[in-house]
Amino acid sequence: MNIRKHFRFKNILFIVIISLFLIPTSKEWILGKISLSPTIISVDDRDIFTDYNWGILDLQGQYYDFSNNEGKLTIISFWATWCPPCRAELPSFQRLYDQYKDKVSFVFVSNENNEVLKKFLKENNYNIPVYTQDSRSRNSYFDKVSSIPHTFLIGKNGSVIVSEVGASDWDSDSFKEVLNKLIEN
Repeated sequence: MNIRKHFRFKNILFIVIISLFLIPTSKEWILGKISLSPTIISVDDRDIFTDYNWGILDLQGQYYDFSNNEGKLTIISFWATWCPPCRAELPSFQRLYDQYKDKVSFVFVSNENNEVLKKFLKENNYNIPVYTQDSRSRNSYFDKVSSIPHTFLIGKNGSVIVSEVGASDWDSDSFKEVLNKLIEN
């Protein structure tokens, strides 16, 4: 009898855990809790980003010339509203944006419909700067992005300091320490 109760408990626990991963909001919560700080690329292994010739559109359809970011510390994140890892890291991005928006350029790029993006941002109280790609303007460096979320930190000199695939904790003390050092230099 005791073995049956133990077996039943294990089955119920297994079903609960699997259910948590199948329910999108649960998956987001779990991913948000287990996300780590982004990995900083060693100086010797960094690419140099040189192609600032990229046009993107804000959610009002206005052209944003990405070349305005040349010489600036810039975070570029490719994401989507339907992507659980993307959704999991957005709260940390919002906190980071609130704290660093005057010191770092933020560019969040999605291929979704503007109305879907606006609704999602409003429902979640996000005010991060979101853009869509202009089909007439491609960027060869970012064309290699094949999965989301994929986030880049580009230094003032164009060095690619972070190229992170998957959810991360962008508001972590260790990442903010890196940002603070880059802002100072």
